[in-house]
Amino acid sequence: MTMAPCVRSSWPWLVSGALLLGSGGCQLAQAVEFDASFLQLQGGERLDLARLAQGPLPPGRYELDLWLNDQSRGRHPIRIDSGGASPLHPCLTAALLAQLGIRPPEDPALQQALADPRACPAPESLDPLAQWRYDGNQLALYLTLPQARLLKSPANTGPWQRGITAGLLQYDLNQYHYGTSERTTDQRYLGLEGGLNWQAWRLRHRSTLSQRDQAATDWNNLETNLWRSLPSWQSRLTLGQANTQGQFFDSLGYRGVSLAADPRMLSDQAQGFAPQIRGQARSHARISVHQQGRLLYQTTVPPGEFVIDDLYATGYGGDLEVTVLEADGSQQTFTVANNGLPQLLRAGQHRFALTLGRTDVADADTQAALLEGSWHQGLSNLASVYLGSQLSEHYSAGLWGLALNSPWGALALDLTAAVPHEDQTRQRWRARYSRQWTDTDTHLTITGQHYRQPGYQSLADSLRRSDSETTPDPWQGDSPHNRLDLTMNQPLGRLGGSLYLSGSWLASWEHHRQWYGQLGYQRQWGPVGLNLSASRSGASSWSPENRYQLTLSLPLGQQAYPQTLNLMLNHSSSQHWQSQAYLSGSGGPLIPWSYGLSTARWQESGQTHHTLGANGQWRGQKLALSGSVSGDNQQQRQYSLGARGALLLHPDGLLASRDLGESIAIIQAPGAAGAHLRSWPDIQLDADGIAVAPYLTPFRQNTLELDPAGMDPNVELLSTQQQVSPDAGAVMLLQFASRQGFPVLLSAALADGQPLPFGAQVRDEQGEAVGAVIQGGQLYARVNSRQGRLLVSWGEQTDAQCQLSYQLPARPNAAALYLPPTPLRCQALPQENTP
Repeated sequence: MTMAPCVRSSWPWLVSGALLLGSGGCQLAQAVEFDASFLQLQGGERLDLARLAQGPLPPGRYELDLWLNDQSRGRHPIRIDSGGASPLHPCLTAALLAQLGIRPPEDPALQQALADPRACPAPESLDPLAQWRYDGNQLALYLTLPQARLLKSPANTGPWQRGITAGLLQYDLNQYHYGTSERTTDQRYLGLEGGLNWQAWRLRHRSTLSQRDQAATDWNNLETNLWRSLPSWQSRLTLGQANTQGQFFDSLGYRGVSLAADPRMLSDQAQGFAPQIRGQARSHARISVHQQGRLLYQTTVPPGEFVIDDLYATGYGGDLEVTVLEADGSQQTFTVANNGLPQLLRAGQHRFALTLGRTDVADADTQAALLEGSWHQGLSNLASVYLGSQLSEHYSAGLWGLALNSPWGALALDLTAAVPHEDQTRQRWRARYSRQWTDTDTHLTITGQHYRQPGYQSLADSLRRSDSETTPDPWQGDSPHNRLDLTMNQPLGRLGGSLYLSGSWLASWEHHRQWYGQLGYQRQWGPVGLNLSASRSGASSWSPENRYQLTLSLPLGQQAYPQTLNLMLNHSSSQHWQSQAYLSGSGGPLIPWSYGLSTARWQESGQTHHTLGANGQWRGQKLALSGSVSGDNQQQRQYSLGARGALLLHPDGLLASRDLGESIAIIQAPGAAGAHLRSWPDIQLDADGIAVAPYLTPFRQNTLELDPAGMDPNVELLSTQQQVSPDAGAVMLLQFASRQGFPVLLSAALADGQPLPFGAQVRDEQGEAVGAVIQGGQLYARVNSRQGRLLVSWGEQTDAQCQLSYQLPARPNAAALYLPPTPLRCQALPQENTP
């Protein structure tokens, strides 16, 4: 048997596995030839399978999930054609090759064919070793090409879907009350985030309203801007009120225009830092890359020089061991340093940001013009460089930095020189070191800052102290001199658990000192967790304080209704002993509530304090509510009430939702009320068959799948899964086709009493395919009316077709298939009605 195109149709899922024999792995290029002797009927009659020989996927354009060398490349419109007399195959185009990062062919004739939209070049014409496979169950096309045909680190340029025109509004409302025997305080807060989507443009606004007791309402406009993604530049253009990125200089508000790279647009293989691996292969060799004994990457390369630059980033580092296994069995091994820092970029990558406008610092004495720019470039595995400049009225700053990746660790060193108010230049040196020792799995990070002159300030601080009349010396007061931060993590291997250490030390030019350090141990015994820590903090102006803490986490209850008891014991120099217990639980993934109960006891200023508290949350489809209450034996009381939700206006109406996120999807499945999203089990489709899927990942392929459990059994989803690749801020509209009707399982036979042919197709009176004949001559179908006629066909000949009439009871069991007590007879069609 040769394989034909395989696709999942809506009705014959009960028989498709038997007839198509492996629809998940068949090619389009060849015809199907079934041996009907395996399906021989009683009396010597055989089932005519000629109608299956052409395959259920005719030539045309299809939206298919495309995989290249087992890596997902998103959903693409693919044309399926024969290109003349050749068998059916996927058509390659120049645009598709560019999107997939496939090197264009050198043959001029093939280049011309690729440029012609009417032509249909097959994958084999691009490379003789090319292979492809169509998966009808997943509507996916798999391409396999030699590595030499692939461009290095292809850009993730989409196509990304812009979504529909829509308006959005998220709100967060909170009421807080605090009282003692002497006074009470009431605070009200409303946070608003909203906007409008039109094509690729996103209008966004964020503000807060707050009020304390009977004071006037305070409105704070945080940002209002218009922005869009620029895929060709892998960046975002922003107009209006926003904040700078803060990667090299302190983030501050501005009003103006900004153009900045968006690293999220890069492909998965280009995210984060990973070194290039270069080598030489004498034959067709297998390349394996290990880190700490774990296999990270494996591929096969042809003879000659090879470059691997699409490794996934692996956290904070660890050297890579590369093995080249030749065809004759010989192998060579070498090590590539891999110590990650945010300042390190892959070789050839770059980041940039440019902002022009006026500052918008909330508590500044004045605002000023602003020009800020930065450039970040990866030079090689060894080094990356970065520089930036910040210019304003009476203030200027420049930054130069170098990041190194070496076998001894990663080091980033930069210098910032600031000239405030036409004063003398003040410099800040900053260094960060990170290393992971693979033998012991020890990870260490140290960050140090040194200010060479007193009075170094950022631009925001300069604006806050720019009034020379009220502040003759704008640099008076405490100013930093040195700062050191350290973190270390040490897994203990066979002993179990891990040790962690963190600390910081600060010193000012005025000889003030402040320090903090913590040493801890944590371990997990199955579901039981332990955390033990000791810390010490102090300053030159107050005595050091020691604090010790023990925390136990104990799971309780059943897995379906998880509950956790946390016990904490503290001892400190100021509060002596403090004990606390906190019990939390939830109703499980499908029950939208959770709760917490807490109690604590401690001593302070010679008095013993006891507190009791409770909190609860309810997550509805359209709204989330929360509340808390607590009190103690010192007559202190508090309570709070909160509500969070969102409104979404789109061309079909107004929706309410609990959450939105940056990119979202509106799910529409008529009649599928009660079905829920597999990724969010507590989100169900409402009575209109609509739901909102929040928190989609922009610039990535998101799979949204409906679980039909809970929906009306008389409704069938013709598709349950879709994949989208949304632009940032997009509102996607996904429509899932459904069919309403009564599922029936009929015992039927031919007029002479013989069973109906296995695999015969069943159609309704309108000619729509509604079912199939399965084992034992039984007929499965989904019908729209309680009575009617069904047409059964197992061939093109007149004697290979029949019809039967059915009538369902007035109130069939909606939860089960209807099965009549006696078999129905399928009568031959009248000659004039023969299809």
